[in-house]
Amino acid sequence: GDNILSPNQFGFRQGKSTIDAITHLIELIVDSLDKKTVTLSVFLDMTKAFDCVYHTILLNKLHSNGIRGLPLKWLQSYLSDRKQQVSVQNSFSRTTSLRYGVPQGSILGPVLFLVYVNNLNSKIHKGHIVQYADDTTLSFTCKSKFQVEIYAFKELNVCTQYFENINLKLNCSKTNYMVFGGSTAPFQYRPTVMLDDKVLDEVDCTKLLGIYLDRGLT
Repeated sequence: GDNILSPNQFGFRQGKSTIDAITHLIELIVDSLDKKTVTLSVFLDMTKAFDCVYHTILLNKLHSNGIRGLPLKWLQSYLSDRKQQVSVQNSFSRTTSLRYGVPQGSILGPVLFLVYVNNLNSKIHKGHIVQYADDTTLSFTCKSKFQVEIYAFKELNVCTQYFENINLKLNCSKTNYMVFGGSTAPFQYRPTVMLDDKVLDEVDCTKLLGIYLDRGLT
């Protein structure tokens, strides 16, 4: 149900849309600019997130969210009914049940994914999360770029570990970040943001949920 899910999750929910998710993020940034603080937003990219959902972990999460008995058995059956067959030169392998993945094109698949990543919000203490299904933006607001870099370093480590524990992989080459507020002069301190021991690209513009977002919020 909707009451299980984090208020910062905007994906596939009644009365919530991509526009709501982006508006929520922009309001956070504008509030920070009004207070003369710096906001660093990291736009996380996940590799084939829906395909990597591990059924055992998902069923445990459903159970811990109060879904028990027949509904849980039905969901277990729904997931185990997904089969795969490999074809090589017109000969087919025997059918095997998939242990990973939720069907993205179905009504239920995306909802199950929301439950799967739902408790990330409770792990992050110094940042603000905006999620739309597998699109996750992590924002940090501080008085200085130096301080914001420290927060980002700590919480991105937490984030990486969280996703690893549930079999999801962040794609460092497609993950980038933007800094809002503070001087943009070349000699000014620029934060270095790392994910999985790799330095992320800082961008002036990014495409988020189909909409271009730039440093000037134009």
